[in-house]
Amino acid sequence: MKIKFFKVGIALMLFFSLVCFMSFELIGGWNIPPSAAAKKNPVKSDASSKANGKAEYLKSCKMCHGAAGTGNGKMAGGSNLTSKEFKGLSDGAIFYQINTGKGRMPSYKSKITADNSKWNLVNYLRTL
Repeated sequence: MKIKFFKVGIALMLFFSLVCFMSFELIGGWNIPPSAAAKKNPVKSDASSKANGKAEYLKSCKMCHGAAGTGNGKMAGGSNLTSKEFKGLSDGAIFYQINTGKGRMPSYKSKITADNSKWNLVNYLRTL
């Protein structure tokens, strides 16, 4: 009987460790340099910027993050861009994530070459 409880306890610890690890990878887990997080968005968050950002989002991000940014795109597994954790990131941190990528998220440094396009994307993501 004690062995059964021990096995169940070990299984539960492994399960919760895996859940914590996956949450860290999907929500956080980014090692964003303070200088990148402090970077200010030079693009005014107006209707034009958000429209351009939305066009970039639909082209580059929707397939993983979904139309509403909840992570349920056709290539599901993208982070939820409407989460409290994501909303708490600075514009500079989001720009850094777009630029560098991590894990299943590719770097868009060479895919979205104009910095203004990435800042427009940051402005649009704030509307989700």
